[in-house]
Amino acid sequence: MNQEQSTTIDLKNRVAQESRSMLDEVIRQGANAMLQSAIELEVAAYVDACRHHVDEAGHRLVVRNGFHNERDIGTGIGPLTVKKPRVHDRREGRRFTSSILPPYMRRTPLADGTSA
Repeated sequence: MNQEQSTTIDLKNRVAQESRSMLDEVIRQGANAMLQSAIELEVAAYVDACRHHVDEAGHRLVVRNGFHNERDIGTGIGPLTVKKPRVHDRREGRRFTSSILPPYMRRTPLADGTSA
């Protein structure tokens, strides 16, 4: 193999690697946007379903209240950063818990090497 062939092969390998890296990044960004949207929709549905719960002054007992700190979730495609909305539920003994992103979850089961 001469120098020119070696350079051509190295260039092809580099282009293939960078293409995979760009594709992985596009997939990761898409997954991140979908996860964030799903969590926002879940919270909006919960708050909307509780809109009829009001106190004596007519104020809603279940409202959005900003966001929790951003956190990274380890997944099979790499880490995804999410910003989970806060829900202030003032009803006795009630609390919003996301079925998509449970409290303290930092890695998906697939990222841990176990099945879901």
